[in-house]
Amino acid sequence: MEITKLSFNEWVGIKFFTKTNYLLMLGKSAKYGNHLQTVHASAQFALAEAASGCFLLNEFSEQKNIAPVVRKVETKYRKPATNEIFSNARLIEMEKNNPRCLH
Repeated sequence: MEITKLSFNEWVGIKFFTKTNYLLMLGKSAKYGNHLQTVHASAQFALAEAASGCFLLNEFSEQKNIAPVVRKVETKYRKPATNEIFSNARLIEMEKNNPRCLH
């Protein structure tokens, strides 16, 4: 499954980012703007959620009977985004059997 080809992600404009350590990106666009002229929180969250899905699909690809889905989300924004944004995902523990290991 190519995460950027899912209908919602395609509609939002999520693209793969092949440089450095990032997985996905949203380019700079007025369509992501909010009333503060920054990138809307929901656009940022959509990118983060897509990156987590992409990561899990890659990380657990050998598990044919597992479909990773989001059960719980806690969101914390560091500062307003005003340009293109990039996302990444990683395990904080390398134990694939630990459901609490994602960060």
